[in-house]
Amino acid sequence: MLPVNIEIIYLASMPAKPRSVRDLMHQQETLASLTSQARRQQQLLTQIREELPDPLGSHCLGAVLNGGTLKLLVDSPVWHAKLRFLTPQLLSTLRTNFPGLANIRVAVTRPHEFKSKQPRKRRPHHSRQGASIVRQGSGDVSDPALGQALKRLARALDTK
Repeated sequence: MLPVNIEIIYLASMPAKPRSVRDLMHQQETLASLTSQARRQQQLLTQIREELPDPLGSHCLGAVLNGGTLKLLVDSPVWHAKLRFLTPQLLSTLRTNFPGLANIRVAVTRPHEFKSKQPRKRRPHHSRQGASIVRQGSGDVSDPALGQALKRLARALDTK
């Protein structure tokens, strides 16, 4: 068996005591800037949610103020429509705290978990055997309108 050389390298730049991630984020200029920007956006979102009626506020997922335009993100088209309806009232309310605010844009975004939990739509399965069963059953019903509807369904199942 050959001897194995093990070298121990001492890194002089390593601190004696580990630093917290929070300290590292505030120490570097870019990370500190991103952290403060995220904090401002969260405060803005909280302020906007307070101005919105329930349950609309909980469906507002994000707020970004860029110049004179406020962009609000909601989680579905239904809440998009409701928020757009309230936009003029919200604009006049928010102008007291943001005098340069000129307009509000609303967009729909979906959280990742919302997208992944939606079941896929199943396509209907058509077969000649199913059509035959429906056709046989159409002769056994006493209601003539129902019998005709079942015959039409059997034809539709037979053609697809």
